Amino acid sequence: MEIISSILLILLITIFVLLFLILLVPFTITIDSLHSIYELKFAKLAKANIKFTSEKILVFIHLLFLKKEMSFPWTSLIPAKNQSKKKRTVNQLSSDSKKKKNRDTKEIISKVQKVIKSFEIKKCWVNLDTENYTTNAVLFPAFYFLKAKNLRMNINYMGENQITFIVRNRLGKILFALFT
Repeated sequence: MEIISSILLILLITIFVLLFLILLVPFTITIDSLHSIYELKFAKLAKANIKFTSEKILVFIHLLFLKKEMSFPWTSLIPAKNQSKKKRTVNQLSSDSKKKKNRDTKEIISKVQKVIKSFEIKKCWVNLDTENYTTNAVLFPAFYFLKAKNLRMNINYMGENQITFIVRNRLGKILFALFT
């Protein structure tokens, strides 16, 4: 009986340590259109890459020693147009349900804002050309004065559109933002 209780205690401590590590280990989201890198990295434990081809989307997953490749055709991501949805009229909704729906929407927006604020921007580089000289000329001074530590925004007149965006967060920070 004593052996079983010690094994259960060790198992419980191991699970607690793993959950603690999952909540504290940072993950990084990288979007780089110049080098076609779209990746989600969970420390050095797990990594997922997405590659876009003309026919399908390829997803590469590396989880410790496990490597998996999946592909999804573009047609499976586009919903069918024939599906009809019933639309409810305004008269069908009571005023109480409208107030509740409005309150729920405000709470959801507040939670989403808290989660977005929990992310740390490591790098944000935008190189933009609107292909309209007037719009580029208006945006040029605004982008010139928009400078921060990890933010760089450029307007070019050469037809190049590129973005590099790297953010970092922890699952614990997201859960804290959701439940406070």
